[in-house]
Amino acid sequence: MNTLSRRDVLTYSALMGGTAFLSTLHPGLGSAAQNLMAGMIMSRGYLLIGDAKSPIRSLLSMQAANPSQLQVALAWAFTKPLVDWMLEALARKSLQRPGVVEFATPAGQLAQYSWADGVVAQLQFPPCDATSAVDDLTPVLTIQAGPLSAKPVEPAPQGWGSPTPRWYQNTFRVDSNASGGIVDFRRTLSVSALNLSPRARGGTVGVVLAFGLEHPEWVNPLIQVASVGGQLLPGQPTSLTVNYLDRRFQLLASVTLSGCRLTAVSPSSPQPPSRSGRTALTFDFMDASFRATIV
Repeated sequence: MNTLSRRDVLTYSALMGGTAFLSTLHPGLGSAAQNLMAGMIMSRGYLLIGDAKSPIRSLLSMQAANPSQLQVALAWAFTKPLVDWMLEALARKSLQRPGVVEFATPAGQLAQYSWADGVVAQLQFPPCDATSAVDDLTPVLTIQAGPLSAKPVEPAPQGWGSPTPRWYQNTFRVDSNASGGIVDFRRTLSVSALNLSPRARGGTVGVVLAFGLEHPEWVNPLIQVASVGGQLLPGQPTSLTVNYLDRRFQLLASVTLSGCRLTAVSPSSPQPPSRSGRTALTFDFMDASFRATIV
């Protein structure tokens, strides 16, 4: 069984999601409708879990060994059976689920693979960056299963797939039960990628704030907190929630990190002096959960 390269599939997905392609599909769209469609991208596949088809952007990789492994770039449009399956996994109640992945190959063929006993191995959310205009970044789901059953390929139907929301790296918000204390998370410039695994519910996350050594009254309390155990709220576990928002700032998905402790503070001076510095925070978290807008 051939393995699709990440580069080939992502290049094809980006091409199919471009504005020119959407205009070709919908030549009669007015300018307002075309602007709305520009915030969407065509899904190039579906992941069938339970009784609902969840749109996916692409199949990133597939290994046919037993056990097999698939990496799927999810669209920002989640169905309840898929969300329930991922939530069960993160709660260490991972159940084996049958499933099907159906996608359009770069050659324009429709391929389909199914399994009887898949489990969620990892769920990855992309990094956030307030200074970036990069779009079309998606969560990545890794599935492990037994032998795959393949259906013979056939030509993909014209216009196959469905429009799904895009996420832009600079449309996000960070909330915390420690907001309003010694740190203001409204000043967040970036959040590192989040790798959630049923095998290890905790992990590390990096947060960069928009101030540095020019504000010692903000930096020094953080350094003090990190030096005495990293608990932002005395006697209360700290939580951080990363909210992934669409262009209208409506929630697409959010990840909550519980039991966060501040382990490192790295402030910098403004460069040039007329600008703000940066303060990089490193948190260890004990547990993670997520929620998503159900389509």
